[in-house]
Amino acid sequence: MDELTVGWQLGSDPEIQVATVVTNHLTAAVLKYFADSFRLDRAANLFERMAAKEPEVAALLARSYIGMSGSQKRRS
Repeated sequence: MDELTVGWQLGSDPEIQVATVVTNHLTAAVLKYFADSFRLDRAANLFERMAAKEPEVAALLARSYIGMSGSQKRRS
């Protein structure tokens, strides 16, 4: 998954001043895909493995966990 580490080169949303490994169009799309398909648990699994190599990815892992808890509340 080295593609996510160069995702910052794709740019980011206008409200983000500097694109980084965790704030760019690619990571936003990946998170949206997993959230829209109710698979944030799989996103968390992916980001857990990536966080071992790239510590900044822990922010994406946290977003996945937060999304998982929010979607569970909505389903109940």
